[in-house]
Amino acid sequence: MNFKFLFTVLFTFVVIASMAQSKNSRGWTKIEKHGKIGFMDSTGFEVVKPAYDRIGLFGEYRKEWALVEHQGKLGFINHMGMRVLKPTYHEIEKFDVYHKNWALVKKDGRIGFINALGFEMVKPKYDNVEPFNKFKEGWAKVYKGSQMGFIDVTGFEVVPVKYTSIGDFGAHLKDLAVIEQNGKYGYINAVGQVVVKPTYDSIDGIAK
Repeated sequence: MNFKFLFTVLFTFVVIASMAQSKNSRGWTKIEKHGKIGFMDSTGFEVVKPAYDRIGLFGEYRKEWALVEHQGKLGFINHMGMRVLKPTYHEIEKFDVYHKNWALVKKDGRIGFINALGFEMVKPKYDNVEPFNKFKEGWAKVYKGSQMGFIDVTGFEVVPVKYTSIGDFGAHLKDLAVIEQNGKYGYINAVGQVVVKPTYDSIDGIAK
């Protein structure tokens, strides 16, 4: 076997692969300076200044956007190299998982949402959140510790996070849901208003 020929082929393959990895899907070339990463285009113009610790793939989270990391915080740049979301969050999930054109974000362990323009729709302040439309169309159940409430598709907290439990709408009375607070039960309606204050030990057989 011609080991010299095999080595030459293997070396060439490694070089080509390395060159390919240094370019992104737009044909930009990765540049590094003082340990930071950026991109230059085919004319040598610095389209993304070397200011990031990591730059993800364009289109991985949103079309023509790439995830960037700076000092442990995440944000986005667009296909023109412009920053569309300042690195602010410790975690960013994919768009459209919880709600169309929204992405779940985490900061200091708390959960919020951004939209497809990079605007913060829900400030990171919740411990947990469930997908929109699971319990009611256009609403998502949110949690702080053992308490829960609801937000709507504008990010507004339509039901304050102060209940121990919230039942399904229409389970007992049409368009109403049983709420529990401090061991007492009542009802909210389909717009989040309390129609029966939680003062009862039991409602329709529900009790501790």
